[in-house]
Amino acid sequence: MVKDRIEHGPLYSKIALNIRQNIEAGMYSERGYLPQERTLAQQFSVSRNTIRLALDILQKEKLIHKVQGRGNMLMERTPAGIHEFIVITYGIKSYSQFVLVILREIEALARSQAAEVGYMNLENDSAGELKNLKKRLIGRKKNIGLLLVGCYTRDILRKLSDALNYPMVLVGDISGSKHRLDEPVISQVVGNDYAKMYNAVEYLLTKDYQRIGIIGEPMTEIWGNAYYQGCVDAFHNQKIPFTEKYFVTMNGVQDLESATRNIIELLARLFRLDPLPDSLIFPAELTAAVRMFQSFHPNLMPSGLPLVGLSFDGEPHDFPCFAARPEDMVRKTFDILQEEHTQRTPLRRRVVVESSWLPEKQKGKAQPAVLSEFQQNTAVI
Repeated sequence: MVKDRIEHGPLYSKIALNIRQNIEAGMYSERGYLPQERTLAQQFSVSRNTIRLALDILQKEKLIHKVQGRGNMLMERTPAGIHEFIVITYGIKSYSQFVLVILREIEALARSQAAEVGYMNLENDSAGELKNLKKRLIGRKKNIGLLLVGCYTRDILRKLSDALNYPMVLVGDISGSKHRLDEPVISQVVGNDYAKMYNAVEYLLTKDYQRIGIIGEPMTEIWGNAYYQGCVDAFHNQKIPFTEKYFVTMNGVQDLESATRNIIELLARLFRLDPLPDSLIFPAELTAAVRMFQSFHPNLMPSGLPLVGLSFDGEPHDFPCFAARPEDMVRKTFDILQEEHTQRTPLRRRVVVESSWLPEKQKGKAQPAVLSEFQQNTAVI
């Protein structure tokens, strides 16, 4: 599968990840060589120098070997891992921040277990595509199980469960639904989004902030509903009236550029209200966009405005955050896959990873990376 230019930097390392997944999926096996640098540069809409940096990573990992006059040859690999996990993505054209963070943690935990990670993509849920996926899985004798990462509906999960006789776990919530069923279709590991929002709102309310601007997720999705209910319950339990107009929602799962534009639009809406919000809760992964808005509109959103982040990457910021740690989610996922593999039966278990309090990082430390290229070319509303 060829992806469009990946906007999540550093760009060359993300391109290397994309090509590595294609190698694992057997995309280039028939030719035995990667496409030429010029072709790869066109496919990813980047310079040949960026492609060379990505290929350098793959060469150091001994996935490819440069052959003079021929190009980059795939290396015959003798897997060192004692077992293997397969990551399945569904119809992904651009990685969301959540998917990138989870993939990073999967790679890290697999390395610590001397395990291999293979990547496969499901383009759609047709019978032919499912049959092709099943064929690609046959013969991988060290396979412990399948990790499903990205946006899956209940219908797609049922089709996968019926078609594939493998242990499988979904990392994250089911999309396209407002509520969870009592019994999962397959095993599932999720963060406690309700508690994350409840704790964030309660934290500000106990500090006497009541006009809390809140950027949540769509209430057509399970996690968006959980955020909203956590917010309302926190106000109710503190016996403080909840003002609906200060709660706005994102457009859903988006790539970084789209999410950045979206949050700037929402900030513009919030900080045109009268009276203005006295604090803000928002997705911590979009901090650069919030800082950019502050720098352009200090009269509306002063630099000293109290901020609280809702995070899924567990990284420290210069303001407090609440996060379901991705390493905890991936560790639980691996544990369930191992158990299903051992018992030879699907557990259909749902594990909820509780949110953690992430205190502010020390002042004077390096700030989170800003969206430099995007920031220079974006007109703030």
